Amino acid sequence: MIQDTLSLYKEMLHLPEGERSEFFSGKLIEPFHPMFEIMHMPKTPEAMGCIQLSGRDSEMVERLERLEKADAWNNAQRAMEAAVERFEKACIPVPEKVVVGIFLGNPEFLAMMEGYTGMGSIPGYILIMIDPNEKNLPKLNACIAHEFHHNVLFHNAKWNFMTDVSVGKYLAVEGLAESFAASMFGEACIGPWVTNVQGADLETAKKIISKSLDVKGFMEVRKYIYG
Repeated sequence: MIQDTLSLYKEMLHLPEGERSEFFSGKLIEPFHPMFEIMHMPKTPEAMGCIQLSGRDSEMVERLERLEKADAWNNAQRAMEAAVERFEKACIPVPEKVVVGIFLGNPEFLAMMEGYTGMGSIPGYILIMIDPNEKNLPKLNACIAHEFHHNVLFHNAKWNFMTDVSVGKYLAVEGLAESFAASMFGEACIGPWVTNVQGADLETAKKIISKSLDVKGFMEVRKYIYG
């Protein structure tokens, strides 16, 4: 199910700024509350890497128009259907229901990630945060496919992601997801989390991570994956 965040953002923009936080944590992210509880994550735009709800109305309107012009929500639906078909053909069980939310990302927070990122480690939920532009809009469907691969893997995995995941496992999880997305939408849609780590940065990452492959627990592992 693709959440109609377009209509919800438009509704929110008609509210006084003082009422928007409650609207955001209520209606906008209501379908994702179980995911936030599992991850012990605050239900705020700041925690999600989303754009601030006050003082940036013109930016939000402009970005919603970009997404609407790109038919982002319908394309997301088609991307999900194609990804589900891939797994069903391979006889791999998928979650019974997945809610996908496209949210306006904070440009400053996403500056190092070409303006977009996603979260899909909890089966049944996919969050996409995007500051839409000409470079990342063509990659949006691949990002959704990447996060859906996480959904399917963790739906079938026989281990507790929050406690049992290690740096080594997480690297494999991310590599598999990105390979799946590239197989569907082409290598041109590979994300900056791969393409931007080159040369000296790549060698430094190898040295740090290679010594910590057995570090466990999501809250520790995330330091190595996200910096």
